[in-house]
Amino acid sequence: IISLGGVGEIGKNMTVLEYGRDMIVIDCGVGFPEEDMYGVDLVIADMTYLVKNKQKIRGLFLTHGHADHAGGLKAIVDAFPPSTLYVSCLWDEETHDASVDEGWQKALDAGWNVRYLAAGDEVKLSQSARARVWNPSGDAAADINENCMVLSVQTGLSAALITGDLPMSCEKIPLPDCTV
Repeated sequence: IISLGGVGEIGKNMTVLEYGRDMIVIDCGVGFPEEDMYGVDLVIADMTYLVKNKQKIRGLFLTHGHADHAGGLKAIVDAFPPSTLYVSCLWDEETHDASVDEGWQKALDAGWNVRYLAAGDEVKLSQSARARVWNPSGDAAADINENCMVLSVQTGLSAALITGDLPMSCEKIPLPDCTV
């Protein structure tokens, strides 16, 4: 598990799960410039490692459409060949920030494959990895963070749980069998 941004800061959320010869990217958020960063509108995570290993990327999961999780999509589309975007089944019903909408349209125009996922869906990522979606359940009336994609990724004997911005008050809903 490699965090390229979003740890100890607000924004730039980007996590890489690397397993053998494969990797998936979870989120590609932007950060917001400091006061002394004149002329800078948005800040993205350092993608040097991804660029060096782009042949390993098997897909990009976007937990939800806020800029701090998906605002860097345009930079991803510019830097990498088309792959698969995995998004919530409610993605099209969410209100996105302008940077997210621009990146989304660019990804579609560039031929990125989109898979809409809901609770219970499973995705085979490679011979050694699969993902299971725990949230969203499909309640379009819920808040965007409450509908955030929650997924577990199993790679051999290891597993990772990704919760995005799911509020703690909602954790028992998609994860009833887990002790939180």
